[in-house]
Amino acid sequence: MHNPFNANMKVSRKEMARVGQVMAERLNESRGPTAVMIPLRGWSVYGAPGGPLHDALGYRAFLKALKNQLHARIPLKEVDAHINDGVFVDLCVKQLVRSMNEMRS
Repeated sequence: MHNPFNANMKVSRKEMARVGQVMAERLNESRGPTAVMIPLRGWSVYGAPGGPLHDALGYRAFLKALKNQLHARIPLKEVDAHINDGVFVDLCVKQLVRSMNEMRS
């Protein structure tokens, strides 16, 4: 349990691949500026290397499916950081600002 209102769950590798595929399908339908940022060292405290939800092969299955289905027009940036690391946060903020500026143009 993450807290009394939120439980983290681990899915199978097959399900991870399916999530990547569905995510790409939905992103491909985007009409505005779109980019994908992937933190390679984990998506939660529990999913970091050594954590109970960490699954390197599952992450690779997700990323492979995402890359295989994602339109080339959508940039995908893999960042060697954890989702909570400052470097990842800073890159996401910079991408958000770029996207907002594109919308203004």
